[in-house]
Amino acid sequence: MTAPKRKPKPEQAPLPLTIQEGVHLNLPDALYFEAPALGSSDFHILSTDPASWWYASPHNPQRKDQRRKSRALAFGSALHALVLEGEHAYQRRFVVEPDAESNAYARDRRAMVQLLEDHGVHVPVKKSFDPTWLNVQIRDKGLAHRVWETAYADYKAAERRGLTMISTDEDRRLRSMAHQLGQHHDLGPNLKRGLSEVSVFWRDPARPEILLRARFDKLLPGFVIDLKTFSNTRDESPEEATFSAITHQGYDLQAEHYREAWDKLADFVAEGRIYAWETKGEDHGRALVLKKERDALAEIVAVMAWRWVWIFYQVQNDDAGKERAPIVVPWWTWPEGELFTNARTVIDRALDNYQTWMKRAGASQPWAEVHPIRQLPVEKLRRLTFKRTAQ
Repeated sequence: MTAPKRKPKPEQAPLPLTIQEGVHLNLPDALYFEAPALGSSDFHILSTDPASWWYASPHNPQRKDQRRKSRALAFGSALHALVLEGEHAYQRRFVVEPDAESNAYARDRRAMVQLLEDHGVHVPVKKSFDPTWLNVQIRDKGLAHRVWETAYADYKAAERRGLTMISTDEDRRLRSMAHQLGQHHDLGPNLKRGLSEVSVFWRDPARPEILLRARFDKLLPGFVIDLKTFSNTRDESPEEATFSAITHQGYDLQAEHYREAWDKLADFVAEGRIYAWETKGEDHGRALVLKKERDALAEIVAVMAWRWVWIFYQVQNDDAGKERAPIVVPWWTWPEGELFTNARTVIDRALDNYQTWMKRAGASQPWAEVHPIRQLPVEKLRRLTFKRTAQ
């Protein structure tokens, strides 16, 4: 009788490389998000529930598949590319998955011939039976995306090259958002200027063992622009919904963290610690920092007084019962005052919690805590949900 096979223990995935301190241009998303550094998205949970932070981190070998979360990240990254960098950047990094149920594609020889005829190409009878000739004509006319077999083959080839998939519906909504933002009187002319996706890595001066990171959506002389989508599940006014997003999503923590990152950015630019990256297929490597990029950074940090700008966008939703209109709500503030002071208190608590837990348990074992039993502080409860009767 053979012994039952033991289930292999999950192996700790190798942690990614440590990114050098400094300013990084065009750093691939994978390298930024997988770098062993703390960013603004970590502080919200580290300040209140550090044990759960560990379970969601790459340190946890049993962490579940992150693909669902990755789709949301992909949509956000695609929005940033299309709105802040333009069509070329969007097509270079993303590919739209053809809709298999759409009637917009030519799916047989006759439909391909009709497509060409509709676009002014005369198709001789003999050539209409030559698939190679038809495909060449279709590509020459820029109609490959209208033929199902060609569109799907191109999509799979792009996917193999490492491009991120975007659904047809997502592409439609992204283009609608980009168009609306581009038409904004104050924002539209500036969204394609400056530098996009500028990453900064630095050590916390009070805790030098902690590497920090930040990625600016858009940097302009005198302005830091951050693009956010928001949902309005409580049927608030658009303005109130953005206030809720700032509070509940920890966006105020991000603003304060990026204020510190801006100070570091200025130091790194002065020291010449600027690095550029390029992507070839699935490989990432260093690239030459262009003079225009250095000049742009120098111009940005030369302006001492700058404003933090949030551009909130409510994504259009056409689902029955969940309809939402596309709405743009921009806000700006100076990087000072109570909002930033209070956020710094939370960030310091988050970093203290991280430091405490790393010393207590390290990164290789689960962070877990068991509280002692205590008397319920009823006076601190905001609401008691007792079911009352009229008796």
